[in-house]
Amino acid sequence: MEIYGSSCLLQTYETNRLIISDIPRFLIINQPIEFTIDISNAGKGQLEVDINNDQVPKQVKTLENSKFQFQFIPLLNEPYIISIKFNGHQVSGFPKHCQVITSDNIKIHGPNLQSILIDTQTWFTIDILHVDL
Repeated sequence: MEIYGSSCLLQTYETNRLIISDIPRFLIINQPIEFTIDISNAGKGQLEVDINNDQVPKQVKTLENSKFQFQFIPLLNEPYIISIKFNGHQVSGFPKHCQVITSDNIKIHGPNLQSILIDTQTWFTIDILHVDL
């Protein structure tokens, strides 16, 4: 921002103008997780992304002007906390807590899960167990 008649020039930014693609709440071990962050409308600044306090490696790829793709692979059955900061300020909605889902966490129950007649209605329920989200 320029103040006319002043030699002072201020740089402004808005963390709420970052565009962050969807980050899943539930993760699968060894399956890559990708998300993008577009900072083109947020003003000048430094973007910081860390996962579990930088204990989880991530790859960053520049896609285009001020748009970045992040990827990481959950390797352990533990919570993953994604933190995004812009110019040192936490972005709204972050840190985000994600949980690994394994086959041990998923239970399916209902009638006729072994065999179902054609052209008949049935139902089943999928429960995700032991997830604190």
